[in-house]
Amino acid sequence: MRKLSLLCALAMTASLTGCASPGNSYQQPTRLDVGRIVDVQKVATSGSWGTGAAIGGVAGLLTGGGHSTESKVIRTGIGALAGAAVNKALTSGQTETQLVVQNRYGQMFQVVHDQSDMYPGDCVQIQTRYDGQMKIYRTSPTQCNF
Repeated sequence: MRKLSLLCALAMTASLTGCASPGNSYQQPTRLDVGRIVDVQKVATSGSWGTGAAIGGVAGLLTGGGHSTESKVIRTGIGALAGAAVNKALTSGQTETQLVVQNRYGQMFQVVHDQSDMYPGDCVQIQTRYDGQMKIYRTSPTQCNF
């Protein structure tokens, strides 16, 4: 019974670890380019379930100390559902800034940006990581003479 609890806790920890972003991302190969912002849009987020479910599940498991295995499983499930619902409620309805960027080759793409300080016509540096994730930084307008 104790081994089952330990296995459940390890499984929950492993699932949380799988969601972590890789460290030292500056060492990952990137592609650099420049472009201009064509359009800026505010979009509503749909929210997420995962983190709240994992935290709620672990909390439910921990409250089951000294109880039967069935009780621990039920508490873990209820905790996961409650945590997911709370996380979804807290993360829904927020807005993100979505940028439409055109690079120097004429290719257009959309990037979600965490700040709303970018405007159409701004010259930006585009960093594309090996996994396709993009980051945008404002740069000198002289770099956008294309």
